[in-house]
Amino acid sequence: MENGGNSNESGTKSEILVRRILGTQLARGETLLEGLRFTDPRHGDVETDFLILIPEMGVAVLEVKGGVVSYENGQWLTTNKGTSRRISPIEQARKAKHALRRFLDRSPEWHNGLIRAQWFVVMPFTEVTGDMGAEGAREQLLGASDLDDLLPRIRASLGSTLNNDPLPSADDLDLALTLLLRTQHASLPSGSGSVGSKMKRKNWALISVGAAVIAALAVIGFVTQNSPSSSSTQCNPNYEPCIPIAPDLSCSDIQMKVQVIGDDPYGLDRDGDGFGCEIYE
Repeated sequence: MENGGNSNESGTKSEILVRRILGTQLARGETLLEGLRFTDPRHGDVETDFLILIPEMGVAVLEVKGGVVSYENGQWLTTNKGTSRRISPIEQARKAKHALRRFLDRSPEWHNGLIRAQWFVVMPFTEVTGDMGAEGAREQLLGASDLDDLLPRIRASLGSTLNNDPLPSADDLDLALTLLLRTQHASLPSGSGSVGSKMKRKNWALISVGAAVIAALAVIGFVTQNSPSSSSTQCNPNYEPCIPIAPDLSCSDIQMKVQVIGDDPYGLDRDGDGFGCEIYE
């Protein structure tokens, strides 16, 4: 296994590099999840290297491959230290994308159909110069020369008009993230998931906006949990702690857990338990 040099970071050398790069390029309101594993009714256990939730664009599903990757005679290979082995990056990435979409579509609280998503293969030590096979379109293959604008390239592909799925709002992705994290924690004690409804952690699992950083990883560019200042903001009396009065707010706007002490004009408490935006606790 390809290992990284920092004992505080888990994963292969390529995964650690991609994680660091994504952390510096994330924009406000975007969320990075790592190492989720779904039990899918069609494909069985499916692992994801990274998911990126991007409001008004969709979800990027990233499969990371280290070594020098090549495509020859219909076969993908990765070569590291003189040793080559076969890999199936597009198949893995595609399965992860469809497993994510089915997971949300089968969740009782999700009523938005199949979420807009696209798969990508990231090869940080490979120069990608064009398409790689009939299924390997250049815009979905990200190589060493693409790392400086990795997320801008992903955003451009997700926002393409060739994708006819509706653009998910910030509220849609807040709900998707809530469902992903809730099921993540619920499945941990048993260590396994029922078909189509649970996922579990692979080693250390996730990095999320406003949550405690896993594996002591400080990710630059993540939205912080700073709450609006009550000294400079008129507070909405329906929530604690203070959040401002506005025509509309979503969880991605306020970035903290709140208690509903009156009505819920912003619709933050989706499950009716008296608390909103639990993903940021």
